Amino acid sequence: MIAPSRPAPQAYRLALTAAETADALGISERTLASMVSAGTIPFTRIGARNLRFPVVALQRWLDSQTTMPAGIVHDGPAQQADSPDDLTGGVATDAKRAASGRARQ
Repeated sequence: MIAPSRPAPQAYRLALTAAETADALGISERTLASMVSAGTIPFTRIGARNLRFPVVALQRWLDSQTTMPAGIVHDGPAQQADSPDDLTGGVATDAKRAASGRARQ
């Protein structure tokens, strides 16, 4: 009896192409290119034109971009917020004060 053929397991990749990265993040390649130009996403250059996005660096970057609401436990490096000010650096309270006519002294 011949066993059904299965695709070979894909080897772990250290870095992704721009198309793979955009797909993994659910964004367009154009948005990814803008992020590269702005320096907001980790990448490495292989040769003059080939960009690669290291998987480990992308995971760390994504964790650093993730904000968890109060009461949600997150096992990664992102910090749990105890109040809206923890998420915004005080901007939430400043906005509330401004709306009510009370400014921060």
